[in-house]
Amino acid sequence: MSSLLVAPRTLRWLHRTILLGAGALALLLALPAQAVPMFARETGQPCVACHIGGFGPQLTPFGRQFKLDGYRLDVHNGWDTHVSMMAIESFTATRKGQPTPPASGFKDNDNSELQQVSLFYGGRLADHWGMLGQVTYSQNGGLLGWDNTDVRYTHNYTLGNGKGGVFGLSFNNNPTVSDVFQTAPAWMYPYTTDDLGYPPPATPAIMGGFEQQVAGMTAYTMFDGSWYAEAGFYRTLSAALLIASTPGSTAASSAPRPMRG
Repeated sequence: MSSLLVAPRTLRWLHRTILLGAGALALLLALPAQAVPMFARETGQPCVACHIGGFGPQLTPFGRQFKLDGYRLDVHNGWDTHVSMMAIESFTATRKGQPTPPASGFKDNDNSELQQVSLFYGGRLADHWGMLGQVTYSQNGGLLGWDNTDVRYTHNYTLGNGKGGVFGLSFNNNPTVSDVFQTAPAWMYPYTTDDLGYPPPATPAIMGGFEQQVAGMTAYTMFDGSWYAEAGFYRTLSAALLIASTPGSTAASSAPRPMRG
């Protein structure tokens, strides 16, 4: 069996070429900016209808209801696609270099990286079912794996007094990704950061320590547009699933223990 060795400089050039090509294609096919494109096509709404300020994960009341209803609002007639793409290129420079390179294939400072290329699928799956799912590639390690994924079953109800709400189940791989108020870690500011800078100080495990390493279900309800409750459980993925969902992983010994909450 033979193998092909490629110089790091060639790899960096290849990553930049891919990014520039994707950017050029996006410009050629671009539509007016409208939230997550697949949801804008599905709802026919501009970005400010769902997102505060028209950018970022902070949701308006309409956006929260759209998420509670399982990412479903079928008002678009005609051909549609539920796929979107995102790419992030980053350059990290600090006043003083790190003692050692932050990752294999990078320097101790002044690093350029194709940090993230993500493919999203979202919207209606069937009656009462919808989802938002993401797979992501990163140059840091050259890995492709699943990212935040939220599959929902929802049902609207009305009580005898005429008031009602929505009940739902969320099947996801990241505790707090189901949050509709964007106050929990999965959607807190800053929405994205570089991964080649100095490591952050110690943080609670809920601040990303479980993401994509667990699977679980939460049940939630929003009543009368004012009262919200959610509870669920999560379990650590098996070693085989951790390796399959995180290419390059060889063991799950560092994975968190099963969590309930």
